[in-house]
Amino acid sequence: MTKEEKKEYKRIKKEKMKFGKTAKCLYFVFILLLLAGSAYFVKLTWDECKAYQAASAQTRVDQAIERVEKISGLELKTNMIPVKSEDNDITYRIYSDGKGIADVQLHKTRACGIVLAIYDEPVIKSLVSYDLLIPEDSTIELREGDEVLDSSSLVSDIEESAFNKFTIPARPTLNDMGISVQRFKNVKVSGIYDISQLNVMSGNKELTLFPMKDGRYFAANVASPELNKLLRERAAYCAEKYANYISNDYPYAYLRGMICWNAPFANRLLDVTLTWYGQHDSVETTNMKVSDAVWISDNNYMLNVSFDYITTGIYGVNNEESKLNIYLHWDSDDVWRISELMNNIQMDWIEPYEIN
Repeated sequence: MTKEEKKEYKRIKKEKMKFGKTAKCLYFVFILLLLAGSAYFVKLTWDECKAYQAASAQTRVDQAIERVEKISGLELKTNMIPVKSEDNDITYRIYSDGKGIADVQLHKTRACGIVLAIYDEPVIKSLVSYDLLIPEDSTIELREGDEVLDSSSLVSDIEESAFNKFTIPARPTLNDMGISVQRFKNVKVSGIYDISQLNVMSGNKELTLFPMKDGRYFAANVASPELNKLLRERAAYCAEKYANYISNDYPYAYLRGMICWNAPFANRLLDVTLTWYGQHDSVETTNMKVSDAVWISDNNYMLNVSFDYITTGIYGVNNEESKLNIYLHWDSDDVWRISELMNNIQMDWIEPYEIN
C-alpha cells in the first residue's frame, strides 16, 4: 500500500467513525422524542378522558337531573330521550313517571383531540302547563322563535270547571239592550317552556294575555293604542262625573246625557240616595287609574277604573276608594256612552294604571 493510499484509508476511517457517532446521537434523540411524544399522547388521552368524564352528554344530563330534582322536590324515575339534534346542539327530555317535565339542552363546545366530545353546562327548560280563558272563536299558535309549530296535540278543552263558566259580569244587561258579548272557553296548554311561546289569535288579531291572580291567563282583545287612550280618558271622565253625582255635586240631566238611552243603569241612578257623603264644601278626585279597554263586541269595550274620592266639610275629610267596572258603547250619534256601570266589581286580570 502506497503512502497516499494509507493516507486516504485513514481519512475514510476517520469519517466513518465520525458518522457513526452522529448516527448514534440522532438515534438517541429519536428515541427521546418518541418517548416524549408517547408521554404527551398518554397525557392528552388521560386529560381528554377526564374532561369527557366531567362534561360528557351523559354526565351533563345527570347533573341536570340532580338540579331538576332539587328545584322540583321530585324523586325522578327518569328516562332520557334525545328529542332534537342539530349542528352541535342536542336536546334530551327528562321524564318522571312517564311524563316529560323538562328539556335539557346541551351545546358541544368542541370535539376532543381523540374521539370524545365536551359539552357546556346544560340549559334546563321546564315543561309546564297553563290554563287559559280565551274567546270561543279564537285559536292558539305555538311558536319557537319565528317558527309556528303544530299545537294541536298540546291544547285541550277543560269541560268540567267553574272557571269555564266565566262570563262578562254585565252580559245579561247588555244582551237585554241588544248588545252581544263574546263567550269564552277554558283550555289547557301542556308541555311548553314558557307562556311567551303562545299566541292567541282572533282572526288576524293577536290577543293580549293577562295573568290572573289564580295563576291562569285571560286572552283579551285590547283596543288599538289610539282608541285605547281615548277610551281610558273617557272612562276616567265618566267615573268622576258618576262620583260627583253620587255626592250630589253633579246634576242627573248632565250625567244622563253620558248614558245610552236604553241602559237600565240610568234608571238605577234615580234610586240612589245622594246624601251618603253627608254635608261637604268641596270634592276632589285623586289617584285616578284606568285599565286598558278590552273588546267585548263590535263598538263595545270594558274597563276597570279605580280612584280616591275626597270630600271635605264640617265633619272633616272623608276619603273613599272607588272601584268601578265600566262598559262603553259607540252610540249612533258617534259618542262613547256608558252602557253599564257596576260599583265595587272589577276583573282582577285588567289592572288599572295611571292616566298620563
